[in-house]
Amino acid sequence: MPRGISPLDEARLQGRLWTPDLLPAPFRPNLWLDAMDLSTITAGTGVSGWRDKSGRANNAAMATTANQPTYQPTGFLGGPTIRFSGASQRLQVAHAASLDSTEYSFFGAVIDDGVSGSFRAWLEKSVNNSQTSRKYWLGVSNADQFWDISENVTVTSTGTVTKAPQVVAAVKPTTQAVGPARFFQNGVQTASDATFTNVTGNTSVLSIGGTFYPWNGRVAEVIFIPAAVPDYVRWLIEGYLAWRRGMRLAAAHPYRNRPPLIGV
Repeated sequence: MPRGISPLDEARLQGRLWTPDLLPAPFRPNLWLDAMDLSTITAGTGVSGWRDKSGRANNAAMATTANQPTYQPTGFLGGPTIRFSGASQRLQVAHAASLDSTEYSFFGAVIDDGVSGSFRAWLEKSVNNSQTSRKYWLGVSNADQFWDISENVTVTSTGTVTKAPQVVAAVKPTTQAVGPARFFQNGVQTASDATFTNVTGNTSVLSIGGTFYPWNGRVAEVIFIPAAVPDYVRWLIEGYLAWRRGMRLAAAHPYRNRPPLIGV
């Protein structure tokens, strides 16, 4: 290979770069929104549509112009992203059974631009502000910590949020007996909680950019899997997101120094 080529470029040239569409059942995504895939974004004055790449047709949309977020071609480390204002801007995915699993894993490439001391959610599926009514809620708390509420469990990350690109992951099993709900930042577990109950009968829309706690920041990619993925799958997705977006994972992460490859 030519000198100076990066591991990511080498993997692309060899056709060996791993992507989430290679995941086997039961770990295939039921929602996959990718701002780098311009064919999935419908934008005019604002973004009115963001097409789901999972094959489940869980497309995100917003018909009201005033509530549409903006497309930024270089807003995420020089790459494309969707920017939310922290007011009423959001994209909504209609309720579907494929988004209501009792176990799940979420992954995101996000940047928090929010005002200190406010709650803000980059993803939310809830009928109201009550914690017991939230199927899931991922964002930042009023203490400026990354926060995940899944099935009436609060998982708060250690330390404060930095206004920097983050690979975030939330993994929740079916029951407490299987294991705790866990939250990760850049490949490091920063929180866990073993007390939760499944919220049933939730038919609310899924909002990218929040509804009750609007997101002030950027969302470059969202992946939802209807399973509590094992660590090796989480590592693959974190590696994919980090290398594709130009982010750095923790020193001990298996994909810190190379992207995930097909057949390796």
